[in-house]
Amino acid sequence: MQKDLYEFVNNRKWTNYSFKYEEKIECTLMITISDRISTDEFKGTMNIQLRRPIYRTSYYSTMFNYIDKDIPFKYVEGQNLNTTKMPSTQT
Repeated sequence: MQKDLYEFVNNRKWTNYSFKYEEKIECTLMITISDRISTDEFKGTMNIQLRRPIYRTSYYSTMFNYIDKDIPFKYVEGQNLNTTKMPSTQT
C-alpha cells in the first residue's frame, strides 16, 4: 500500500503549471490503519501536512495541517489507485 500510494501521489500530474524543484510544495501523508474490516476494506486515521519553502532561505512554512480521525477506504493490492468524486449535494 505504501508503494502504491507513493507512486500515485508522485507520478500523477496535478497541474499544467511547471515549477522549479525549490518551488514545489512538500506533502507529508500519514495513514494509520486501526481496523481491517474485510480483505479489501480498512478504517483508520489520516494526517496531511503541506509546507512550502520560504524564498531565499533554508526554512519552510507550514501551509496546511489536517487530521481526519475516521477514514474508511478500500484497497486491493496491485490495483490502480483512483480518485472518486464526492457526490454533490443539492440545496
